[in-house]
Amino acid sequence: MNPNDIVENKLEGESISTEALLKISIFEGVPPALLEKNRGAVVRRRFRKGDIICREGDYGSTAFYILNGKAKVFINTPFSHVSTSSQKNLGLALQGLSAK
Repeated sequence: MNPNDIVENKLEGESISTEALLKISIFEGVPPALLEKNRGAVVRRRFRKGDIICREGDYGSTAFYILNGKAKVFINTPFSHVSTSSQKNLGLALQGLSAK
């Protein structure tokens, strides 16, 4: 990542510029104006092997997208079903987050 892609942020981690976000596939198709409006809402965090990122049942408002490496997920709560949405649907959901 280019050092110019990092923007100061109050959140824990390195904020990523709009230009850098648009290079990540999950943000493909998201309007740059929406990303700019929410600048600082996405941060890059780095974890070491064995780090616990979050625990089931703890309050949180964070989503994770792994750029490289891998993570293990342990879920104790039974689900009747688990489904995922496509990246396109996620982009539409992100567009719906913009404030009026």
